[in-house]
Amino acid sequence: MNLLRIIKFAALAVTVLGMHGTASGQQWARKMFTGETTHDFGILAADADAVHRFEFKNLFEEDIHVASVSTSCNCTIASIEKQTLKTHETSAIIARFNTSAFRGQKQATLTVRIDRPYYAEVQLIVRGNIRGNVAFEPGSIQFGDVKQGTKSAKRITVNHRGSDRWEIRDVKTTFDMNQIKVSLDENLRGNGAVQYDMTVQLQDNVPAGYVQGELIIETSEGQNMRYPLVFKGRVVPSVELSPEILTLGPINPGTVIEKKILLKADTPFRITSIECSDKCLEIETPNEPKKLHLMTVKYTAGEELGQQEYQAQITTDLGGEAMIFKTIATVEEK
Repeated sequence: MNLLRIIKFAALAVTVLGMHGTASGQQWARKMFTGETTHDFGILAADADAVHRFEFKNLFEEDIHVASVSTSCNCTIASIEKQTLKTHETSAIIARFNTSAFRGQKQATLTVRIDRPYYAEVQLIVRGNIRGNVAFEPGSIQFGDVKQGTKSAKRITVNHRGSDRWEIRDVKTTFDMNQIKVSLDENLRGNGAVQYDMTVQLQDNVPAGYVQGELIIETSEGQNMRYPLVFKGRVVPSVELSPEILTLGPINPGTVIEKKILLKADTPFRITSIECSDKCLEIETPNEPKKLHLMTVKYTAGEELGQQEYQAQITTDLGGEAMIFKTIATVEEK
């Protein structure tokens, strides 16, 4: 451990030990939670998925270890995404509200215990009002993997008990309204019960990547009684590239290395262009349309030492955004 690191670590020790047992002595740990430390789920339907991530980051040079997290109420299940963090690494405390077993206004305090490099506790709070007369089945919309350029529809049942005058007035979303479509079919109304079938369709214009958002269900109960419904999924590119990143090294300047990459799709396709960021990187361009393209990547190490990164943009006649292929090489003299 060099002198500067010793001084920094000693300063942290003085701060923590000098204020041991006081609220201010925990500030070094609280600073890692850069976002909110309190989350209000608001109004929740029975059985609705209600999960919140309290993200944190190791801001210090020493490793941080989260020993445990406990909850003051069984209405919330808490877990740690990653317990040991090196400098600048991130993790999260996952809080899951138990909307199946509990009803009414609930609140839980999550106590996060850190035991390295020094002991500290951070308290997080979650709260929400779980209504028993409105229920979702299932509790969230899981699209799973969806091929880019195709549509995917999922259905959920919304039940209400207590009044046959209750109705869904509107469904809004935190997502792009041009990329998701919602339709409602009323199945039942009478004897104090109302039931809707809600169809949620992911449109074919959603770009590749993870999809996550909420539907906000507004009802005849008023603006303050809006129910969130979570949806998740992943749009898979119509053409899959493997590997997306090629790591090489250590290698000497001037070394030439050839590797293979694979592009595949469900239908035959043609590669229309490949644009490399530097002449060090060359990729052959096949002419004929095929479902599988096994292509040769040629990398020539330059004279500059250290880690070098290059990329290529690959487009096809199937449309969609260009695929990005990266080469990361470590160039060293023997």
